[in-house]
Amino acid sequence: MRRRSWKIFPIILAGLLACFLAIGMPRVMRAQISQPSHADDASTPAVQLGPISLFEIHRRSGSFSEQERAEAISNRLLQLIKADGFSAERLTTKKQTEGVEVLVDQQVIMLVTAQDAEQAGISIEKLAQSHIDSIKAGFEEYDLTYGNDTLLIRSAIAGGVTLLFLLILGVFQKVIPKVHRRIVSLKGQKIRAFRFQSFGITV
Repeated sequence: MRRRSWKIFPIILAGLLACFLAIGMPRVMRAQISQPSHADDASTPAVQLGPISLFEIHRRSGSFSEQERAEAISNRLLQLIKADGFSAERLTTKKQTEGVEVLVDQQVIMLVTAQDAEQAGISIEKLAQSHIDSIKAGFEEYDLTYGNDTLLIRSAIAGGVTLLFLLILGVFQKVIPKVHRRIVSLKGQKIRAFRFQSFGITV
C-alpha cells in the first residue's frame, strides 16, 4: 500500500501544479494588472494602463490634483480595454470651450486643457493627438502582453510543460525499479576485475 501511494503522490502533485498553471496563473496575472501602478510620491503622476506608463500629468484640472487626474484616466482606460470588442481606433477628439476632449464614442476619457498644452509647449490639438497616439500604443502593448489570447497561449505552454514532466516522471517510475532490481540481483556475484597498466608519454 505504501509503495502504491508513493507512486500516486507525484502524479497528484503534478496534476495540482497543472491546474494552477492553467487556471490560477492567468488569474494572478490579471489581478496584478487590475489596478494602475502608483508612481513614487516625489515623481510626476503618470497615466497608466496596468503596469504600462502612457504619459505624465503635470497640471491640475478643476478640483482634481495631478495624481487624481492620472488615476481617473487610468481607471477609465483599463475599463475600456477589458470591454469586449473595443478598438483603440474609436478614440477621437472634440473641441470644447475649456479644452479638447478625448473620447471613445460619447464617453469622455480625459480633457486636455490649455494649461496642459502650455506646459508641453505645443498646441492643445497636437497634445490631444499625442495622448491618443500614446494610448493606442499602450493598448497594443497591453494586448500583446496581457490579452486573453496571450494568456491562453501561456497556459497551453504551461500545460505542455506539466505534461512533459508527467511523462518523464512515468518513465522514471518504470526505469528506476528495474535498475534497482538489477542491482539487487548482482549482490553476491563476482565482477570481473580489469587491470589498467600505467604508461608514460615522452615528448
